[in-house]
Amino acid sequence: MKAYGKRKLMLMTVFALAALLLVAATVFATRGDYGVNSGASASSTCGGTSGPSCTISYNGHPASYSATNNDGSYSYQFDDYDCTAVVSPTGSVTIGGEECGGVNSTPTPAPTETPEPDPEN
Repeated sequence: MKAYGKRKLMLMTVFALAALLLVAATVFATRGDYGVNSGASASSTCGGTSGPSCTISYNGHPASYSATNNDGSYSYQFDDYDCTAVVSPTGSVTIGGEECGGVNSTPTPAPTETPEPDPEN
C-alpha cells in the first residue's frame, strides 16, 4: 500500500509539471510574432524568384523593403529620409511621409575626384 501511494504522488507531480510547462509555452508563444501573419503584412520576405526586390532606388535615393501589404503592394523605407514608397502590383509608386521633399528631388552627385591644390596659394 505504501508503494501505491508513492507511485500516485509521483504521477500527480509529473502531471502538475506537464501542466505548468504547457501554460509556460503558451505564454511564451504569445510574446511575439514568430512568422504568423498578424494582419500587418501578408509577408515579411524579399528577394528570391518570387519575392519583391529587397532594395529600390527612387530619384537616386535608396530604399529598403519593409513589408508586403495585404493589397499586394510592397512598402519600402528610404534609408536617409522619414519617407515611405509603396509600389503597387501594377508598378506605380506612391510616396508618403514627413521628409519626402528630399526624396522627390534628384540628389546632386558627389565629385568623383579631389581637386588638385593650387600651387600658387
